[in-house]
Amino acid sequence: MRIIDAHHHLWDLGALSYPWLTTDIQPKSYGDYAAIRRNYLVADFLADVDSAGVTKSVHLAAGATDVFAETSWLEGIANDADRSRGFPHAIVAAADLTVDSVEEGLERHAALSERLRGVRQILSTVVTAGHADPSVDPAWAAGVGLLAKHDLSLDLQVHPTQLDLAVELARDNPELLVILDHCALVDHKDPAGLALWRRGVTALAALPNVRMKLSAFMLYDLEFTADSIRPIVQELIELFGVDRAFFASNFPVDRLACSYAELWRRYRSSIEDLTADERDRLLYRTAAATYRIPE
Repeated sequence: MRIIDAHHHLWDLGALSYPWLTTDIQPKSYGDYAAIRRNYLVADFLADVDSAGVTKSVHLAAGATDVFAETSWLEGIANDADRSRGFPHAIVAAADLTVDSVEEGLERHAALSERLRGVRQILSTVVTAGHADPSVDPAWAAGVGLLAKHDLSLDLQVHPTQLDLAVELARDNPELLVILDHCALVDHKDPAGLALWRRGVTALAALPNVRMKLSAFMLYDLEFTADSIRPIVQELIELFGVDRAFFASNFPVDRLACSYAELWRRYRSSIEDLTADERDRLLYRTAAATYRIPE
Protein backbone atom coordinates (compact mmCIF):
# COMPACT_ATOMS: atom_id res chain seq x y z
CA MET A 1 0.00 0.00 0.00
CA ARG A 2 1.59 3.30 -1.08
CA ILE A 3 1.97 6.16 1.39
CA ILE A 4 2.80 9.85 1.31
CA ASP A 5 3.91 11.25 4.65
CA ALA A 6 2.20 14.64 4.47
CA HIS A 7 3.75 16.20 7.57
CA HIS A 8 7.24 15.61 8.88
CA HIS A 9 10.29 17.60 9.92
CA LEU A 10 14.05 17.48 9.51
CA TRP A 11 16.47 19.46 11.64
CA ASP A 12 20.19 19.96 11.96
CA LEU A 13 20.91 21.73 15.23
CA GLY A 14 24.40 22.62 14.03
CA ALA A 15 23.32 24.15 10.73
CA LEU A 16 20.23 26.13 11.76
CA SER A 17 18.85 27.56 14.98
CA TYR A 18 15.74 25.97 16.50
CA PRO A 19 15.15 27.70 19.84
CA TRP A 20 12.29 25.41 20.88
CA LEU A 21 14.73 22.49 20.71
CA THR A 22 17.80 24.16 22.19
CA THR A 23 17.31 27.29 24.30
CA ASP A 24 13.59 28.04 24.68
CA ILE A 25 12.66 24.78 26.40
CA GLN A 26 9.05 24.92 27.56
CA PRO A 27 6.64 22.37 29.08
CA LYS A 28 4.67 20.49 26.45
CA SER A 29 1.34 18.74 26.66
CA TYR A 30 3.14 15.52 25.72
CA GLY A 31 5.71 15.83 28.53
CA ASP A 32 9.49 15.64 28.34
CA TYR A 33 10.72 15.94 24.77
CA ALA A 34 14.44 15.56 25.45
CA ALA A 35 14.53 12.49 23.20
CA ILE A 36 13.88 14.56 20.06
CA ARG A 37 16.19 17.45 20.95
CA ARG A 38 18.89 16.12 18.67
CA ASN A 39 19.55 16.03 14.95
CA TYR A 40 17.01 14.38 12.71
CA LEU A 41 18.60 14.32 9.28
CA VAL A 42 17.48 12.96 5.95
CA ALA A 43 19.41 9.72 6.54
CA ASP A 44 17.43 9.22 9.76
CA PHE A 45 14.19 9.93 7.94
CA LEU A 46 15.01 7.54 5.10
CA ALA A 47 15.61 4.75 7.58
CA ASP A 48 12.19 5.47 9.04
CA VAL A 49 10.33 5.71 5.73
CA ASP A 50 11.88 2.47 4.51
CA SER A 51 10.54 0.74 7.63
CA ALA A 52 6.98 1.77 6.73
CA GLY A 53 6.94 1.76 2.92
CA VAL A 54 6.56 5.53 2.57
CA THR A 55 7.63 6.70 -0.87
CA LYS A 56 7.08 10.49 -0.81
CA SER A 57 6.83 13.25 1.76
CA VAL A 58 5.93 16.83 2.64
CA HIS A 59 8.21 18.81 4.94
CA LEU A 60 6.58 21.34 7.28
CA ALA A 61 8.52 24.28 8.70
CA ALA A 62 10.19 23.10 11.90
CA GLY A 63 10.70 26.30 13.85
CA ALA A 64 14.03 27.48 12.48
CA THR A 65 14.68 31.16 13.18
CA ASP A 66 15.93 31.80 9.65
CA VAL A 67 12.99 30.62 7.56
CA PHE A 68 14.68 31.30 4.24
CA ALA A 69 17.78 29.37 5.24
CA GLU A 70 15.52 26.46 6.19
CA THR A 71 13.83 26.48 2.78
CA SER A 72 17.19 26.67 1.00
CA TRP A 73 18.62 23.87 3.16
CA LEU A 74 15.67 21.58 2.43
CA GLU A 75 15.78 22.26 -1.29
CA GLY A 76 19.47 21.38 -1.30
CA ILE A 77 18.74 18.10 0.45
CA ALA A 78 15.97 17.19 -1.99
CA ASN A 79 18.17 18.04 -4.97
CA ASP A 80 20.96 15.76 -3.72
CA ALA A 81 19.26 12.61 -4.97
CA ASP A 82 22.20 10.38 -4.09
CA ARG A 83 21.75 11.36 -0.45
CA SER A 84 18.02 11.93 -0.16
CA ARG A 85 16.34 9.97 -3.00
CA GLY A 86 14.38 13.19 -3.65
CA PHE A 87 12.90 13.57 -0.15
CA PRO A 88 11.15 15.81 0.71
CA HIS A 89 8.97 16.11 -2.39
CA ALA A 90 7.09 19.21 -1.22
CA ILE A 91 7.92 22.00 1.22
CA VAL A 92 5.62 24.11 3.40
CA ALA A 93 7.60 27.06 4.74
CA ALA A 94 7.20 29.46 7.63
CA ALA A 95 6.57 33.14 6.92
CA ASP A 96 5.74 36.29 8.84
CA LEU A 97 2.48 37.37 7.23
CA THR A 98 2.24 40.61 9.22
CA VAL A 99 5.23 42.45 7.73
CA ASP A 100 4.99 44.97 4.91
CA SER A 101 7.41 42.85 2.88
CA VAL A 102 5.31 39.68 3.08
CA GLU A 103 4.90 39.41 -0.69
CA GLU A 104 8.61 39.85 -1.20
CA GLY A 105 9.17 37.07 1.33
CA LEU A 106 6.82 34.69 -0.44
CA GLU A 107 8.60 35.36 -3.72
CA ARG A 108 11.95 34.74 -2.05
CA HIS A 109 10.78 31.37 -0.72
CA ALA A 110 9.53 30.43 -4.19
CA ALA A 111 12.85 31.41 -5.75
CA LEU A 112 14.68 29.22 -3.24
CA SER A 113 12.57 26.12 -3.82
CA GLU A 114 10.68 24.69 -6.75
CA ARG A 115 9.07 22.34 -4.21
CA LEU A 116 7.41 25.16 -2.27
CA ARG A 117 3.69 24.45 -1.92
CA GLY A 118 2.48 26.47 1.02
CA VAL A 119 3.01 28.40 4.22
CA ARG A 120 2.52 27.16 7.77
CA GLN A 121 1.03 29.25 10.57
CA ILE A 122 0.94 27.98 14.16
CA LEU A 123 -1.68 29.88 16.16
CA SER A 124 -2.25 27.29 18.88
CA THR A 125 0.72 28.49 20.93
CA VAL A 126 -1.35 31.55 21.79
CA VAL A 127 -3.54 29.21 23.85
CA THR A 128 -1.00 26.64 25.02
CA ALA A 129 2.09 28.77 25.68
CA GLY A 130 0.90 32.36 25.87
CA HIS A 131 2.76 33.48 22.76
CA ALA A 132 1.81 36.54 20.73
CA ASP A 133 -1.22 36.12 18.49
CA PRO A 134 -0.46 37.27 14.92
CA SER A 135 -4.09 36.88 13.88
CA VAL A 136 -5.14 39.94 15.89
CA ASP A 137 -3.03 42.10 13.57
CA PRO A 138 -5.07 43.22 10.53
CA ALA A 139 -1.91 42.83 8.48
CA TRP A 140 -2.01 39.07 9.13
CA ALA A 141 -5.35 38.65 7.38
CA ALA A 142 -4.03 40.70 4.48
CA GLY A 143 -0.96 38.46 4.32
CA VAL A 144 -3.12 35.35 4.28
CA GLY A 145 -5.02 36.91 1.41
CA LEU A 146 -1.83 36.99 -0.68
CA LEU A 147 -1.12 33.27 -0.48
CA ALA A 148 -3.51 32.12 -3.22
CA LYS A 149 -2.13 34.82 -5.53
CA HIS A 150 1.23 33.06 -5.24
CA ASP A 151 -0.32 29.60 -5.69
CA LEU A 152 0.36 28.69 -2.07
CA SER A 153 -1.81 26.83 0.42
CA LEU A 154 -2.09 27.53 4.13
CA ASP A 155 -1.29 24.89 6.75
CA LEU A 156 -3.04 26.10 9.90
CA GLN A 157 -2.44 24.76 13.40
CA VAL A 158 -5.14 25.97 15.76
CA HIS A 159 -6.57 25.00 19.13
CA PRO A 160 -10.28 24.02 19.24
CA THR A 161 -11.03 27.39 20.84
CA GLN A 162 -9.71 29.04 17.67
CA LEU A 163 -11.77 27.13 15.14
CA ASP A 164 -14.18 30.01 14.62
CA LEU A 165 -11.19 31.99 13.35
CA ALA A 166 -10.29 29.17 10.99
CA VAL A 167 -13.84 29.04 9.66
CA GLU A 168 -13.90 32.79 9.08
CA LEU A 169 -10.52 32.73 7.37
CA ALA A 170 -11.45 29.88 5.02
CA ARG A 171 -14.82 31.46 4.23
CA ASP A 172 -13.25 34.86 3.48
CA ASN A 173 -10.63 33.29 1.19
CA PRO A 174 -12.53 30.73 -0.91
CA GLU A 175 -9.70 30.53 -3.45
CA LEU A 176 -7.19 29.57 -0.72
CA LEU A 177 -6.61 25.91 0.12
CA VAL A 178 -6.60 25.66 3.94
CA ILE A 179 -5.20 22.53 5.61
CA LEU A 180 -6.01 21.99 9.28
CA ASP A 181 -3.01 20.36 10.91
CA HIS A 182 -3.13 17.60 13.51
CA CYS A 183 -6.90 16.99 13.54
CA ALA A 184 -7.35 20.56 14.81
CA LEU A 185 -5.70 19.45 18.07
CA VAL A 186 -8.59 17.34 19.31
CA ASP A 187 -8.37 16.04 22.87
CA HIS A 188 -10.81 13.15 22.76
CA LYS A 189 -10.55 12.68 26.55
CA ASP A 190 -12.01 16.15 27.27
CA PRO A 191 -15.83 16.09 26.82
CA ALA A 192 -16.28 19.87 26.92
CA GLY A 193 -13.40 20.48 24.55
CA LEU A 194 -14.60 17.69 22.28
CA ALA A 195 -17.99 19.37 21.89
CA LEU A 196 -16.32 22.66 21.00
CA TRP A 197 -13.99 20.90 18.55
CA ARG A 198 -16.88 19.02 16.95
CA ARG A 199 -18.81 22.22 16.31
CA GLY A 200 -15.77 23.82 14.70
CA VAL A 201 -14.72 20.95 12.44
CA THR A 202 -18.31 20.48 11.30
CA ALA A 203 -18.40 24.11 10.18
CA LEU A 204 -15.03 23.72 8.46
CA ALA A 205 -16.15 20.59 6.63
CA ALA A 206 -18.92 22.62 4.99
CA LEU A 207 -16.28 24.73 3.22
CA PRO A 208 -14.91 23.05 0.07
CA ASN A 209 -11.49 24.72 0.30
CA VAL A 210 -10.64 23.07 3.65
CA ARG A 211 -8.62 19.86 4.10
CA MET A 212 -8.04 17.88 7.31
CA LYS A 213 -4.73 16.32 8.25
CA LEU A 214 -5.06 13.17 10.37
CA SER A 215 -1.98 13.34 12.56
CA ALA A 216 -0.35 14.00 15.95
CA PHE A 217 -2.73 11.91 18.05
CA MET A 218 0.08 11.60 20.59
CA LEU A 219 -0.15 15.26 21.57
CA TYR A 220 -2.89 14.34 24.04
CA ASP A 221 -2.33 10.59 24.40
CA LEU A 222 1.16 9.09 24.22
CA GLU A 223 -0.35 5.62 24.47
CA PHE A 224 -2.85 5.99 21.62
CA THR A 225 -3.79 2.89 19.64
CA ALA A 226 -5.62 2.16 16.41
CA ASP A 227 -8.73 1.47 18.47
CA SER A 228 -8.46 4.66 20.53
CA ILE A 229 -8.11 6.94 17.48
CA ARG A 230 -10.62 5.13 15.28
CA PRO A 231 -13.68 7.15 16.45
CA ILE A 232 -11.98 10.48 15.67
CA VAL A 233 -10.59 9.18 12.38
CA GLN A 234 -14.01 7.90 11.33
CA GLU A 235 -15.75 11.11 12.39
CA LEU A 236 -13.36 13.26 10.37
CA ILE A 237 -13.62 11.00 7.34
CA GLU A 238 -17.40 11.20 7.54
CA LEU A 239 -17.20 15.00 7.67
CA PHE A 240 -14.51 15.65 5.07
CA GLY A 241 -14.59 12.51 2.94
CA VAL A 242 -11.57 10.62 1.66
CA ASP A 243 -10.88 13.35 -0.92
CA ARG A 244 -10.35 16.02 1.74
CA ALA A 245 -8.61 14.13 4.56
CA PHE A 246 -5.27 12.35 4.74
CA PHE A 247 -2.75 10.91 7.20
CA ALA A 248 0.67 12.25 8.20
CA SER A 249 3.34 11.27 10.72
CA ASN A 250 4.47 14.47 12.49
CA PHE A 251 7.86 12.77 12.86
CA PRO A 252 10.19 12.92 14.65
CA VAL A 253 7.93 14.47 17.30
CA ASP A 254 5.67 11.41 17.31
CA ARG A 255 8.67 9.20 18.02
CA LEU A 256 7.89 10.08 21.64
CA ALA A 257 4.92 7.73 21.30
CA CYS A 258 6.10 4.95 19.00
CA SER A 259 8.30 4.01 16.07
CA TYR A 260 7.60 5.23 12.56
CA ALA A 261 6.61 1.78 11.30
CA GLU A 262 4.28 1.29 14.27
CA LEU A 263 2.67 4.69 13.69
CA TRP A 264 1.70 3.80 10.14
CA ARG A 265 0.60 0.33 11.24
CA ARG A 266 -1.84 1.99 13.66
CA TYR A 267 -3.07 4.34 10.97
CA ARG A 268 -3.70 1.51 8.52
CA SER A 269 -5.44 -0.54 11.21
CA SER A 270 -7.75 2.37 12.03
CA ILE A 271 -9.16 2.32 8.47
CA GLU A 272 -8.97 -1.40 7.71
CA ASP A 273 -12.73 -1.57 7.20
CA LEU A 274 -12.62 0.88 4.26
CA THR A 275 -12.24 -0.09 0.61
CA ALA A 276 -8.83 -0.31 -1.03
CA ASP A 277 -9.63 2.82 -3.05
CA GLU A 278 -10.62 4.78 0.06
CA ARG A 279 -7.47 3.71 1.90
CA ASP A 280 -5.34 4.72 -1.09
CA ARG A 281 -6.89 8.19 -1.04
CA LEU A 282 -6.33 8.67 2.69
CA LEU A 283 -2.76 7.39 2.60
CA TYR A 284 -1.58 8.75 -0.76
CA ARG A 285 -3.77 10.33 -3.42
CA THR A 286 -5.42 13.12 -1.42
CA ALA A 287 -2.08 14.29 -0.03
CA ALA A 288 -0.58 14.12 -3.52
CA ALA A 289 -3.39 16.30 -4.89
CA THR A 290 -3.26 18.75 -1.96
CA TYR A 291 0.47 19.35 -2.22
CA ARG A 292 0.72 18.86 -6.00
CA ILE A 293 3.12 15.93 -5.83
CA PRO A 294 3.45 14.25 -9.22
CA GLU A 295 3.42 10.50 -9.69
